[in-house]
Amino acid sequence: MRFKIKTDLAENKLILLFLASRMPAGIEHDEIVRLNMEGDWMLYFDMEQYLLELLEGGLLEETGDGGPRLYAATAEGLNILGLLKTKIPLNIRTFIDERLRERRADMERNQEISAGYEQDSACEYPVTLRILENRMPLMELKLTAPSADAAELVCRRFREEAAELYASLIQRLTRDDKAEE
Repeated sequence: MRFKIKTDLAENKLILLFLASRMPAGIEHDEIVRLNMEGDWMLYFDMEQYLLELLEGGLLEETGDGGPRLYAATAEGLNILGLLKTKIPLNIRTFIDERLRERRADMERNQEISAGYEQDSACEYPVTLRILENRMPLMELKLTAPSADAAELVCRRFREEAAELYASLIQRLTRDDKAEE
C-alpha cells in the first residue's frame, strides 16, 4: 500500500460531492471508501473528516435508517458542484463514472423495486410502491388509483423510474424554500 498525502482540501471535498451526486438514491459509505482506496485520492481519516464537514455544511445528507449509510448531494451541494466540477481533474471524474457504471448493476441488484395493485371496489385500486435496499425499506408509498389502467400505468412508470422518482422526492421534501427566497 502506498501513502499519498494530498493537501488540496477543496478538491478532495469536491471529489466526495461528485461521488455522492452520481447515484440518484445516494451512494453507500463502503462504496465511497472502496473508490477512494482504488483512486488513492486521500487518506481514510481525512476522507471521513471531509464527509462530516460536507454533512455539517449542508452539502451532503446521510440516510440509511437501519441499513447501510448512504450519502446524497443536497440541492445546495449540487449547485456548488455545478459551479466547481471542472476543478476536479477530468481523469478522476472519468474514473468515478466508469467504476460506478461497472458497479451500478451490482448496486441495483441490492435495491429491490416493487409495484403492485389490487381492486378494492368498483372504482378504487390501492397501489403499493416500494424500494428496498439490502432487504431494508428505503421507501414505501401507498395511493389509490381511479382505474385498473391508471394503477397499471403508475406501477409500470414506478418500476422504470424508481431511482429518479425517489431522488426527486427526497430533494423536493428536503428543499428549504425559505432559503431560496
